[in-house]
Amino acid sequence: QVGPGAFDAARFAHDLEAKLASGGPVPVLCVGTNATLETLRVVLAVEANLQRGHTGTSMEARVRLALVPRLNEQQIDGRRVLGLAIQPTSCLPAAAKGSLTVAKTSNVGKVAGAIAQRVREDGSAVLQGAGAVTLRQAFKAASLARGYLNDRGDLGGGEHD
Repeated sequence: QVGPGAFDAARFAHDLEAKLASGGPVPVLCVGTNATLETLRVVLAVEANLQRGHTGTSMEARVRLALVPRLNEQQIDGRRVLGLAIQPTSCLPAAAKGSLTVAKTSNVGKVAGAIAQRVREDGSAVLQGAGAVTLRQAFKAASLARGYLNDRGDLGGGEHD
C-alpha cells in the first residue's frame, strides 16, 4: 500500500523486486494522486534495474513491467484508492500509431471508449499527458477500457491483456 505519510521509495523498490522475483503479479494500492506518481517512478526504476541485469540484446526479449489498473478498490480514510497489479512480461504490443491525449479534466468514460476503439483497430493504444492527476485519469480510463474489451470478448486472453 502506497499512500500519504512517509513514503520510502528505496524500501518499496526493494520489496517490489523481491516480490516480482517470487513470481506472479504484485498488487499495489495507491492512496491519492501523488502516491500513484511515486509508484510509477519506483516501477520504472525497478524495471531499469531488471533490464540492466538481463543479458539479452533484443528489446523484445527483455523483461518489462506491466501495470494493470483495477478500479474496484475500497476507499481508505475517505480517500480514493487505485489498485495496480504489477507484473513482469516479455510480451508488449507494438506502439499504436498516434497517441491519445489525456488531461486532468478528461471524461474518463470517453477516453476509455477511445482506448478500446484504438485497441480493436490497432491492437494497442498510447496515452500521453502531464501531471499526477492526468496519470491517474489515464489509469482509470485504461481500466475501464479493459472492461469494455473483456465484455465484448475483444481481448485474446494473452499475457499482455
